Amino acid sequence: MTFICQDFLYLIIRGLIMSKESDVTDLINAVREDERKSRAVFYAVRLHSLISKITSEQMERPEIVQLVEGEIENIEHQAQEWNYV
Repeated sequence: MTFICQDFLYLIIRGLIMSKESDVTDLINAVREDERKSRAVFYAVRLHSLISKITSEQMERPEIVQLVEGEIENIEHQAQEWNYV
């Protein structure tokens, strides 16, 4: 009888632990998804601001290329910083 109780308790405890691990995994996945969405919104807003700058200042092709290259450098810099997080 005690073996059955011990096995039953073991299964309950194991189920709780697995449930907690699953909850943590779900939480991590939700946070990652939220971060990806936030970054996408950030870059969309940033691109809109670049378009506004280009049109309002009536920039020529070389200026636009320089502006986009600067933005690429910013993105690459951010990606390097994320490697250290």
